Amino acid sequence: MAPLSPQSTGRPARPPALAACGKWLPPLLLVALVAGFYAGTTTNPLASDDYLLVTAAAQGPLASLRYQGGYHYYPAGMLLLSLEYSLWGTAPAGYHWTGILLLAATGLLGVALGRALGLGEPACWAAAVLLVGNGLIHEIPLWACAVLHSASVCLYLGALLAFLGHLRTGRRRYAVGCLLLYVLALLTHEQSLSLPVAAVLLLAVEPRWTRAKAPLLAMLVVGAVFGVIKLVFNDGTDLAPGLGTGLVRSAGASLLHLLRVLVPNLSWQAAWQILDPPLVGGLKLLVRVGVVAAGVAVFAALPRLGKLLALWTAAHVGMMVLAIGLSSRHYLLPLVPASLLIGLLLERMADRWPGWRRGLLVAVGVVPLLVPGIVTASARKAVWAEAGRVANRLLADAEAAVAARPDRPKLFVVNLPDGLDLGESEPAYIFRFGFEDALAWSFPGSAPGVVRLRSKAPPPRTEPSGRVVSDGGLAALAADPRHLVLRYEPRSRRLVVLHP
Repeated sequence: MAPLSPQSTGRPARPPALAACGKWLPPLLLVALVAGFYAGTTTNPLASDDYLLVTAAAQGPLASLRYQGGYHYYPAGMLLLSLEYSLWGTAPAGYHWTGILLLAATGLLGVALGRALGLGEPACWAAAVLLVGNGLIHEIPLWACAVLHSASVCLYLGALLAFLGHLRTGRRRYAVGCLLLYVLALLTHEQSLSLPVAAVLLLAVEPRWTRAKAPLLAMLVVGAVFGVIKLVFNDGTDLAPGLGTGLVRSAGASLLHLLRVLVPNLSWQAAWQILDPPLVGGLKLLVRVGVVAAGVAVFAALPRLGKLLALWTAAHVGMMVLAIGLSSRHYLLPLVPASLLIGLLLERMADRWPGWRRGLLVAVGVVPLLVPGIVTASARKAVWAEAGRVANRLLADAEAAVAARPDRPKLFVVNLPDGLDLGESEPAYIFRFGFEDALAWSFPGSAPGVVRLRSKAPPPRTEPSGRVVSDGGLAALAADPRHLVLRYEPRSRRLVVLHP
């Protein structure tokens, strides 16, 4: 049955201009919100893996297709970076703006998915605002090369929307679009491997297994082929490092990450306090049992769609932990169903209120959840800006020291910092794998060989660490005229020449 027209309800039709404004104003406001909040970060220098990835992308499209980043293989993602390099070279602003706009696009696709699943407009937009304002995804808009992750999330959500379109219409073009978007998402970043699981769960919303069989089978085949391709291109790195920690530890990590994703802006420390309370003996066990029981009770009380969204979130988090582990840049994808779940719960709480009052209550309900994310993201913006400044400063120190030695001696860098601590699971990285590439930009064709050293054992989660060397060993290296030794001074955050 066609919906009733405005005239048949006795209400006057809205003017076309007003109707258009109501249609386009919310998405424009969402894009403006994201762009305005992160615009100041577009001047941040490159940091972390940026130098490594941009150097690889600078080799051209064919080199990008062959690039193997350890246990990763993301040729489509590298092609995207190669395209970006052709547009803005090594200037960071273009990379940052791409990531910011992709984050806004993720929010808009989340709205479209919420509508497709039957959520009301207030719930969809509340979920989108909560998603883009979440402080846990700081690496997505703050790390220049996180476009690999945000682009794959956009493609993932597009594939899901096409899958739902195929279920509801039976049109082949939706099935083909779903498969093509899934292939692109998977080749942009392997986090998209969980898409068939999400599709199966959403079949409970649209239980049309006959139509679903062909695209689901095709997605499973694509996932298997991707696994074979990773084996072929593997450089000897463990393809699933998450499995190396063991199933028990992986289960604990999965619970930790799942709790942080489902509870908006929950800090790492607070999550650990819940899962591993500072108690002893039977009291700790009792609290843990109570936490699990509370989680089961909340899950049982969720409506059917809420259960599906929670299971989708849990399945993706578990797969990611077992495969490659989770960092804040990987939180974006599971936060989509988690944010929709929060929007759904706010909508149910406001169900008894009619009309605009329902929308107002949903909007008011999301504010307390949003404020901690804005505060957290603001603090992390400052830390990442400082990480970029430190990276530039250290490069300038290294360039000056190398330029003063025209013979280009072998360069030893001692205690090169991994990152600035955020008080979270992940630091704001300064250099992980990109220092050598960044130095090569300044000395094309004549950059010195770089050896990383440590004066003491590195802290946990530090990579790459370099071998540990004694004070005597450092003195011997500095006394050799063929060598140039630079040591990082944490107080001044500078690299200084170590003299004999």
